Amino acid sequence: MRCDPRRTARYFDGKTLCNRSVVSEGDSADLRVASVLAPRIHRPHITRVEGEALGITAASRRVADEGSTALDVTIQAQILDLMQELQRKNGMAIILITHDLGVVARMADHVAVMYAGEIVERGTADAVFYRSAHPYTLGLRSAMPSDATSKTGGLQPIEGTPPDMFQPPEGCSYFARCPYAMRVCGPNHPPQFEVEPGHGSLCWLHHQAAPVHAPELYLGDRR
Repeated sequence: MRCDPRRTARYFDGKTLCNRSVVSEGDSADLRVASVLAPRIHRPHITRVEGEALGITAASRRVADEGSTALDVTIQAQILDLMQELQRKNGMAIILITHDLGVVARMADHVAVMYAGEIVERGTADAVFYRSAHPYTLGLRSAMPSDATSKTGGLQPIEGTPPDMFQPPEGCSYFARCPYAMRVCGPNHPPQFEVEPGHGSLCWLHHQAAPVHAPELYLGDRR
């Protein structure tokens, strides 16, 4: 369904509910959607920035879902500059959803790393980038182009494939791809470990009984 910038987010949510048979065309989808949307969002509108880039705007915040993906680097820089200008001018927060770690490093104050539908690491940008506390975060960083990768001759991909979310794993969702996996990881879902104040990781390596001391593996400062 293409997004008409003249329509509100409530209109599109209502259409989605009807298409998925949650409500019928004869029901008041607007009332159903009103109970789902946050009361503080006053008639947010869909905006089309470039190509298929999608954002939902509100008075105090903006959700930018892959708003700079697949753009020329010059256009991408202009889009990011515009977002920062709007943020300063309107005093609003931006929730930025992206696969581009370079964009995250430039734009974010706080970062949540998601894998298989759940947050596996969260913290300040400095903590997540320089004191990475989850193997998936480490894998993402290793797959990024850098001076180190140019010297070694290539990027280091994350081996394996994501889990089947129609049959999600019982334990850690990253277990099958993790180079540090332990027997406890397969059948047991890890809790959120507080690595440092405000910095959490969903990883058994941070348990005090883990055979490998996690900080020695990947919590060192890598500036």
